Amino acid sequence: MFHSRSEHNYGRFHNETFDRLVEQARSLTDQRQRMQLYHKADELLVAEEAAIIPLAYTRTITLVQPWIKGWQHWGVSAADLIVDRP
Repeated sequence: MFHSRSEHNYGRFHNETFDRLVEQARSLTDQRQRMQLYHKADELLVAEEAAIIPLAYTRTITLVQPWIKGWQHWGVSAADLIVDRP
């Protein structure tokens, strides 16, 4: 939404560091590394540039049985899940 080339960047926000963080995060398959970059991009938007002021951050908790492997809260697809029930 805030990437300089996004069609949804209605405020025409432009920051090369932000763009680079988002592009790098998109290319990663490791969720932990990807989320670290997205958090840095978020911090840049909110704390440094004040491009957006979020009204709330939500937290979702999901209970997953131990025999479910590959669960990721964000970006999970059925193809990534393995049901290994004893």
